[in-house]
Amino acid sequence: MKRTISGKVEEIQFDSDVTFRILFAFNLQFSQYEKFYDGQLNWGKAISTLSGRTQKESKIKSDKEGYQLTLDGVTVPINKRIDYSVSQIYFTEPRDGQTVFSQQFGQFMPFKKVGDHKYLMSSPDGDNYYSYVNGICVNVRVERDFANFDFVMQPESLLAVETKADSLNIGSND
Repeated sequence: MKRTISGKVEEIQFDSDVTFRILFAFNLQFSQYEKFYDGQLNWGKAISTLSGRTQKESKIKSDKEGYQLTLDGVTVPINKRIDYSVSQIYFTEPRDGQTVFSQQFGQFMPFKKVGDHKYLMSSPDGDNYYSYVNGICVNVRVERDFANFDFVMQPESLLAVETKADSLNIGSND
């Protein structure tokens, strides 16, 4: 995961690769890139694959009326301003009831507070539970029909978050 801020431009790149076994080995990969200008989503793309087969693919671009989202080859307009998206939830703790835009699903999804600095976001694929320390996401519990798994911040990065270090090199392991 990489976040770059330069003036009014924020760029976030997120890549994950998870392998799990249920009789057979499966590999789940997800890659997302989003670019924001002055706090608003400007452009993005995402792709998820399961064992090499594309599951979802999306691209979003702002225009005069809002956005054009192409999701699995179908283009639809999004007429609501997007200033909080899935890529940003790793760097900014949500509020109870706050909605986040997912270009993978083409919709806004609400966060529900389920504990101290812990939130639930339900998607069409299943539930994700997010845990935060000092405003930074340190753990994501992903619950799906086929498997449950955790994305956990690496210990050295967690130490930096816990001590509010200025420079964070955020990573995950499964």
